[in-house]
Amino acid sequence: MLGQESTSGRMNSIGKSELLRGIGYTEEEIMQKIEKVEMDDIMSIIPYVMDQSNLCGAFVGRMKKQADAIERLLV
Repeated sequence: MLGQESTSGRMNSIGKSELLRGIGYTEEEIMQKIEKVEMDDIMSIIPYVMDQSNLCGAFVGRMKKQADAIERLLV
């Protein structure tokens, strides 16, 4: 579980969950939710997550050398 390896990471996660959603989960509850995910669940959301009509990106740095590769990504 990412971000749970330290006490401060766990406290940060609990605080964020409480503030944003009004609920907190124990590590056991989180693991149970993760373990319940099946391949059909993942496959059902792929069309939404990977919808190319909604993709966006940001490039930082010198792009002249990568212009051709960037152009291929955008079409």
